[in-house]
Amino acid sequence: MTLPLWTIPAFPLAGFLLLALVPLAPRAIVFVGCASVALAGLASLGWIATPGEVHQSLGTWVAAGSLTVDFRFHLDPLARLMLGVITGVGFLIHLYSTAHMAGDEGYRRFFAAMNLFVAAMILLVLADNLVLLYLGWEGVGLCSYLLIGHWYRDPANGAAARKAFIVTRTGDTALLLGLFLLAGHAGTLDIRTLLAGLDPASPWLPLAALLLLGGAVGKSAQVPLQVWLPDAMAGPTPVSALIHAATMVTAGAYLLARLHPLYDLVPAVQHGVAWLGAATLLLAGCSALAQNDLKRALAYSTISQTGYLFLGLGVGAWRASAFHLMTHAFFKALLFLAAGVVIAALGHTRDLGQMGGLRRHLPLACWSFLAGVVALAGLLPAAGYFSKEAILVRAYGADPALWAVAVAGVLVTALYGFRLWLRVFHGELRRRPERAGRQPPAIAVPLIVLSLLSLGGGFLPPLPLTAVPTPTPVSLTGMAAALLGTVLALVLWGWQPRWWRRWQATLPVQLLAAWWRQGWGFDALYHHLFVAPYRYLARLNRADVVNRPYDLLVGANAAVHRALLPLHDGRLRRYALAMGLGAALLLAWGLGT
Repeated sequence: MTLPLWTIPAFPLAGFLLLALVPLAPRAIVFVGCASVALAGLASLGWIATPGEVHQSLGTWVAAGSLTVDFRFHLDPLARLMLGVITGVGFLIHLYSTAHMAGDEGYRRFFAAMNLFVAAMILLVLADNLVLLYLGWEGVGLCSYLLIGHWYRDPANGAAARKAFIVTRTGDTALLLGLFLLAGHAGTLDIRTLLAGLDPASPWLPLAALLLLGGAVGKSAQVPLQVWLPDAMAGPTPVSALIHAATMVTAGAYLLARLHPLYDLVPAVQHGVAWLGAATLLLAGCSALAQNDLKRALAYSTISQTGYLFLGLGVGAWRASAFHLMTHAFFKALLFLAAGVVIAALGHTRDLGQMGGLRRHLPLACWSFLAGVVALAGLLPAAGYFSKEAILVRAYGADPALWAVAVAGVLVTALYGFRLWLRVFHGELRRRPERAGRQPPAIAVPLIVLSLLSLGGGFLPPLPLTAVPTPTPVSLTGMAAALLGTVLALVLWGWQPRWWRRWQATLPVQLLAAWWRQGWGFDALYHHLFVAPYRYLARLNRADVVNRPYDLLVGANAAVHRALLPLHDGRLRRYALAMGLGAALLLAWGLGT
């Protein structure tokens, strides 16, 4: 038996309302938070196994002139794939959070926001029109703000949450303008009707495609709006896993995959999407290679891997991109959760300089992290190999230059992935972990399941969107690049030859590493272009002549207050005299009139 589609987002939404409004004991919080996502997953399973497309409407939502928007849900192979990722990986992250966040003062608030996050993403995926999709789109943006700033007492965390909110709002504004343009010219925001009625000769189509791309770039942290994601690591580690693997970062790629027929009609914009992804994957990969913060390195890794999604979408391989979205969810959630075990064991430090030699102390985290790195690097037979090679093959057919950049990205990915594993788990023990040994089931089970999915996801029964690529000389080049990167990483950070240590200490290398570590200077550039001028104008506005009369009125009121203040000194005799004089004056005035 299959439940109506609306029940899938309704379960986590109900969990959010219950957690937000009703004070519950910790065990009840765990039950509600996990059960709501599990029920959404079970409700999804029936539909995932159902062939064909499904449409269900709850009635008309908005009727304005000729524009009508229904509250309608749509299920197709792409939505089925996304539902499996959101509910499956989302449940494992919720389960992990029950132990990782135990004892946190905002335990109930945390699970309430996590449930709302999942509900908003499911709504985005199932939406049959762009207005309903935009509602879910803004919902995931709000939840990311709440969860990144979960530990809001630290000003740095609040600043990171505001930065994520403001930067992604830039892209959201472009998306909203794109929706206005589509509604004005196409007369509908129903996705199927819109895509079926597009005219390739429409002069407004390239602009609409660019505006929608702006929204996707902001949400998926692509160049030039990638600056919010590394700072978003201020949130708890399970939040990072959910944002990177199953919700917000994947939303932009999903939007482009959902609207791929539109981009097929504007080849110039579509080719631009491919080059945008290629530039992002290489720039972010280099930044990940230079990081000394474990979570920031994984954040840049996500930016880079999402670049592969955009590259695939730009060369028309939207099915391969959807496949890579799924495999990326497996290994990126695994990497973050394993990193969370390490960070918690070392007293919440994320500094790679304080890590090393943890292989024997944290064996499950060590081997889980290795499984994630193997999948990230795209080594056969891990799941990442199949999805990444599918993109590389299509990229070669579209533009060999794009393929060359993507292969270089594969090499860099293997380098930074194995660098992280070696620096955290090998070498000398720099800091003894506070918590070592066996992990509780709530942490062990998600790590084991995600490890199996990361290594064996490429051998799952083929879904409509997950065709396994046939090995070719082109695809073997990507595999060779991954192997070369792996060997180089083992030599440079495992063996650490003397010439390598000396070369790293040279001034040019240190300057280049610092530049990469700071994300190629995008933050500094935006500070000088936007933040500093805005603050300057805000300071000038304090002396605005329009405010001067109001300032004078406030000053006069304050002066009267200071003049009357001495009369209120607590002496009853003076109060009685003032009352008597006032009564006498009123009486005299009354008799005189």
